[in-house]
Amino acid sequence: MARVETLREEGQAIAQKLGNGVGYYGPWLPYGPEGEFMGHFFQDDAVTETSFVAFNYEKAKAILIQSRKDFGAEPPVFKGNPGGEMMRCYVKAREKGTILDLNKRGDLILVTDSQDVSEIKNYFGDRPAIKEFDGFFVKMGEADLDEVYGFHGIVPNLEKTVWQVERTCK
Repeated sequence: MARVETLREEGQAIAQKLGNGVGYYGPWLPYGPEGEFMGHFFQDDAVTETSFVAFNYEKAKAILIQSRKDFGAEPPVFKGNPGGEMMRCYVKAREKGTILDLNKRGDLILVTDSQDVSEIKNYFGDRPAIKEFDGFFVKMGEADLDEVYGFHGIVPNLEKTVWQVERTCK
């Protein structure tokens, strides 16, 4: 439990640094307290009322700025970034084969729990390109989602088509 408490303290410090009405809801540990840490859950309680996952302050700040811009609100102002300027990000999903093709890979995590699916959609800004996906295969990196593949329905039948979801920022 010491690990969970340390993660909570870290997440609370990030939320406090973000300020601007951001709440902290705990670490994402889908495999239990000793399992792999997938990031911190935050929620923009003040403006968009959306939740998001981030590993660190810089990622959380970037997500918060972009989500408020996407929402049509004024982005928060942070020291050293007075205009809240950020790159424009685009999300696309392109067909990448079937679940059978991904089944051979051991580095992907199946995500079908509705709360976790919502978090992934929020991570990408709940864009139209991924709105209809009910499940994902995810490869986690050090501080981000390295690869994401979406599919329709929650049952991962091997013949189902998968789409690789990518975000590019300019």
